[in-house]
Amino acid sequence: MPNLCLSEVYIHGAENEIQTLYDKIKEFTSHNAKANDFGLEWLGNIILNAGFKTTDEDQENGFESRGSIADYRLINKNELGIFTETAYGQMNRIWVALIEKYAPNCKLHFIAYEPNNEIFEKYEDLSDSILYFNDIDYNIEVDIKDKTHLNKYTLNLINKLEEKTGWGKKELLQIVNSFLLGKGQEKIEENQLEDFFKNYIDEIDFLKIGSVVFDKYKILNKDEI
Repeated sequence: MPNLCLSEVYIHGAENEIQTLYDKIKEFTSHNAKANDFGLEWLGNIILNAGFKTTDEDQENGFESRGSIADYRLINKNELGIFTETAYGQMNRIWVALIEKYAPNCKLHFIAYEPNNEIFEKYEDLSDSILYFNDIDYNIEVDIKDKTHLNKYTLNLINKLEEKTGWGKKELLQIVNSFLLGKGQEKIEENQLEDFFKNYIDEIDFLKIGSVVFDKYKILNKDEI
């Protein structure tokens, strides 16, 4: 089984263009463009149903399709979140192509991480006034197999983040809710933060929250996506 690269993709812009993108993704994942092992969530369904080619058909100009959409949702009327799992690295160039085709005024931002091979990448549209990850692309990776490491961060995470970043609970809450959206779960309120760590930490292998490997992130140019 390949190492999975997780991507959190955020697209924002005018309500009508965001709705168009959402509707297109819903349409393109409603039926299989061809037989595949991933089902309706296969990334290839987006590529092929949008009229593009995969790398199987066009090695030079096609889009890689070895992965699936874990979730997508309207975060608000001006923002769409897309969460993908792809083999060995991020495959987010297709979202650039979809924006250019269906929503040319929208802006794209994403972070991608695959800890086993130390892939930590981010992209932000620098023409935009909103930088999603300029101040919040910090991560703590908590391996639940190491209970000493686990307890160290779960018991003191909020204090450590405040010490390292100057953040308060408001900023931490933003990161936690981004994580929950990616898992298809409901947002929480600030007074639920401590319970979140107590109740959720044992259910996942790696918790991507907080800020100790900021310097690992490679900032991508558009032609590197």
